[in-house]
Amino acid sequence: MQQNCPESCHKHTTRPPETRRVPDDQEEFFDLSAKQSNGKVLHFENFEGYVTVVVNAARVCDHSELFYDTLEHMHSLHPYTLEILAFPFDHPNITTAACTDALRSLEKRPDHKIHIMKPIEINGPNTHPVFKYLKQLFDMEEMDPNFAHYYFVNPDGNLIELHYGASYNGLKSFIERHVKEDLGGRQLREL
Repeated sequence: MQQNCPESCHKHTTRPPETRRVPDDQEEFFDLSAKQSNGKVLHFENFEGYVTVVVNAARVCDHSELFYDTLEHMHSLHPYTLEILAFPFDHPNITTAACTDALRSLEKRPDHKIHIMKPIEINGPNTHPVFKYLKQLFDMEEMDPNFAHYYFVNPDGNLIELHYGASYNGLKSFIERHVKEDLGGRQLREL
C-alpha cells in the first residue's frame, strides 16, 4: 500500500485543469474589484493585458508565509507579464487564534509584489463576489477549502482556466505555459 501512496494521493488531490470561455452576456472579469489587505480597492481592469492568477489562500499559522513566498517567487519570474491575487480565507477546520496577529501583519506587509487581498469567504451566503463569479463560471456550488484553486485569466479576460491543488513545479509549469501561450507574439508591457 505504501508503495502506491504517492500515485493514489496525487489522484485524490489534483484534477485535470478546466477551461471556460466567459459568455458574452456575463459580466467581464475586468469589471470586478476587491479590497486589498491594506483596505484599498483594486480594480481588475488594471490587469487587462496580463496573465492574471486568482487563488484562494487558506490562513494556516505555519504555512501561509511559505505559500505567499512561493507566489512571490512565481511573480518574480515574470514581473512584467504576470499578476497574482491571493485571497486569504479562514479554513473551517483550522484554528488560527494563536497566530491571528502574525497573519494580519504578514498579509499587510508593504513589500509584497503580489496582491494579497482582504480575507474573504469562499463558500456560503457571504461568498466574496469574485469567487461567486468564478464559481458560477465553473458551475461550482462549493470550493474544497483543502486545496488552492488557481484561476488563470488570459490577457483578454475571456478565457479562464482552473487548476486544482497544484504543486510548486506544477504551478510553475502552468504559469510558464500561460505566459508563453497567452502572451506569445504580443509585446510585453514594462512598468
